[in-house]
Amino acid sequence: MTSHTSPHDALIKTADEEFHQLFVDVTTSFGLPAALGRIMAELFLVEGPVTMQELSEKTGYSLPTLSRNVRALDGMGIVRRDKRPGSKKSYISIRSKKLLEIMMNIMRIGYEREVKVMLRDLPRIRKGYLAVEERLDEEGATAEEREALRKRLEIVDGMEKDYQLMERFMMLIGRFIIEGEESVG
Repeated sequence: MTSHTSPHDALIKTADEEFHQLFVDVTTSFGLPAALGRIMAELFLVEGPVTMQELSEKTGYSLPTLSRNVRALDGMGIVRRDKRPGSKKSYISIRSKKLLEIMMNIMRIGYEREVKVMLRDLPRIRKGYLAVEERLDEEGATAEEREALRKRLEIVDGMEKDYQLMERFMMLIGRFIIEGEESVG
């Protein structure tokens, strides 16, 4: 197979790099590795499934690095890994080229990593501070000590309210996407 080069290849490559960088910026803004963004961008640009080797050549990532990141993207529901009959190679493709769906998957991961954990643990933290408050009352704490504890309880209460709002926000976005798909489809 001969490779055809065009004087426009460099222009396309520059535009592709900007596209890749956009995905890197978005994924890193969610606290995810830059490699995830580069891999997603490349899968958006290629037609159909590609092998790990092909993806490695296109992204410049080693096979172990690529494998780790593709596994993470698969776990997020963003990519699919398939095997073809008679082949040992894995073929990778993006599950959906709908950005809204991908962003929801990324937000869901963030929700599970942070929001869910905070909503689970903040009531326990609050209960601990309330137990300290009882003890301070029993032991005759100073006004300064009581004030310091009151401020801590306010912080925990504020965080809990914020995380409850985030949880509702995630639910609303999920409903919005479902309703949007139903009205379009």
